[in-house]
Amino acid sequence: MTRFRAIEAFEKATGAKITTQVIPDPYASNVPTKLASGDKPDLMFRQPTVSTLPFIQPAKNLLPLDNEDWVSKLGQTERDLGQVDGHRCAAIVRPGSASGVLAL
Repeated sequence: MTRFRAIEAFEKATGAKITTQVIPDPYASNVPTKLASGDKPDLMFRQPTVSTLPFIQPAKNLLPLDNEDWVSKLGQTERDLGQVDGHRCAAIVRPGSASGVLAL
């Protein structure tokens, strides 16, 4: 499995060890089932779009990121991604492919 450069950079900078687990498709049923069972990761990479985020139930399962220092530094494209109901719940790490990090 290919690891995100962001994970590798974080491990190098902090000395932390990240364990990556792939949740297979179909996303719309497998992720909510996993979360409902209490098997929540600390972080999850996913396309943080308006069409995919609601399946995760952001208000219940994700940490709010609205007040993080880096939010004010986002470009317009990144600013439009990773929000549900006007609240930021994803950090965009690869805007060209709309990959983001969700904090659970």
